[in-house]
Amino acid sequence: IVDVFGLSSATGSRIKHFARAIESVVRVQPKFNQQLPEYYTSFQTALVRLQAHKIDNIQKGAPILEWEAIERVADKCHLPRDEIVGTLKFFESIGEIVYFVGNE
Repeated sequence: IVDVFGLSSATGSRIKHFARAIESVVRVQPKFNQQLPEYYTSFQTALVRLQAHKIDNIQKGAPILEWEAIERVADKCHLPRDEIVGTLKFFESIGEIVYFVGNE
């Protein structure tokens, strides 16, 4: 924990101070200073669509994709195969997915 803030959304008290503190923390985070390749965005969008519609190889009741389905999505998004694992780990690090290491 870097800091604790008391603030009010009703009065706006200390909101600017809180926003500056967030900016100072984000500024030093290496992942936030990078521009992501376009295929990251298209890959993320495709995964969200698969989860939302429960199509392809998503198991009923759980938004789980088998490795072959991940590869098909990556191919459609022009995500190089050697970057799939790194991309999944990136999305896991920002809370978008949970990546389980298996038999890829």
